[in-house]
Amino acid sequence: MSSIIGPLDLPLSHLYRPSALKNNAPLLVLLHGYGSNMHDLFGFAPYIHEKFAIVALQAPIPLGGPSYAWYNIYFDQPQGKWSDAQQGKESVQLVLDVLDQITQQIDVNTLEVNLLGFSQGAILSYAAAMSHGHLSKVICLSGYLNEELLPDNARLNSCQGSLFFASHGDQDQVIPVAWARKSSRRLKELGCDLEYHEFPVGHGVSPDNFTALNSFLNG
Repeated sequence: MSSIIGPLDLPLSHLYRPSALKNNAPLLVLLHGYGSNMHDLFGFAPYIHEKFAIVALQAPIPLGGPSYAWYNIYFDQPQGKWSDAQQGKESVQLVLDVLDQITQQIDVNTLEVNLLGFSQGAILSYAAAMSHGHLSKVICLSGYLNEELLPDNARLNSCQGSLFFASHGDQDQVIPVAWARKSSRRLKELGCDLEYHEFPVGHGVSPDNFTALNSFLNG
């Protein structure tokens, strides 16, 4: 099935693979990591069931060349590396707005809106899920729950109704696996339905990891 570049009227650059279904298709939206772009996770598309309409979004902050970010990370500051939480919150709201726009422009099942993010995209996916409250499945790869990006009104039951899949490499040198484990515990405290996996890799997605997330997505 072929992809179409930028066919939707969205404020973000994107790639789109239509569903094989004529109507009421499940939707899968992909959020790439820091320093990457919309083409990255779209590489998954040929291996994801053709029933899904897939939209890969490109983050709004250019870093130079083909690199983009959902929020800036400042690596050489006197206080040490830190992330721009305000930009992160703005990107969370932007993603939520874009999700609404997508569902208005293509015929999808609004009860089957799914989100998949890697690294910074996973961090955003967690926050978007807590903010939205009506996402079907949320897949967070090599990320963690950053509560600074959550809305002020996030409640203990804000993730009920969503199914979460989180995975992490136990040799990840970019985002420590300990952060993912802490997030797993926190999600369970919040009452989230979470499937958590670790794989013997670094900051990336192994074939076994992809098989597990694809099984979750199709379950």
